[in-house]
Amino acid sequence: MKERVRLRLGGGSFTDDPFAQVAIARAASDTDATVLQMDRNLRELSALAPAGREIPTELRLRARRDQVRGTERADAAIDLLFKTAGGNALCRGNPVERAWRDAHASSVHVANNVERALAMYGRGAFGLTVGDNLVRPRRPGRDSPPGAERRPCREGDGERHSPWAWSRPCR
Repeated sequence: MKERVRLRLGGGSFTDDPFAQVAIARAASDTDATVLQMDRNLRELSALAPAGREIPTELRLRARRDQVRGTERADAAIDLLFKTAGGNALCRGNPVERAWRDAHASSVHVANNVERALAMYGRGAFGLTVGDNLVRPRRPGRDSPPGAERRPCREGDGERHSPWAWSRPCR
């Protein structure tokens, strides 16, 4: 993308375009903010898992908030880059077009519903009950899949999940 020449009034290199430079700076800043938030949340979640401790609702809500905001920021960043890239970005096979399409496809997944997750965070911040399967702890016998039990992972299980997870009984 650095070597690209965009047809515009006066021609010139894409890298010399001040609008492209600002777009890159904004996209990089939003990406960095998302990575920092996600790293913090994963560090805190990972500290709780080995101890078998319950994940506090506040952390669950914050992790969901940051996850959907990260998706929202990624969409905004790719939109900005897409607009700045010029008309060629519309062509199928262009890396910018592919990134735009992939980002928007993932943003419509139910787990990335921004308004729903932010409303849940707001309910929790106001001390109201939050009833959502993506943030509330599972309840044994009610939320576990049929045949599942809560058990510690064992070395050599071949499974990759937290030390305490819902899983099927070992074979």
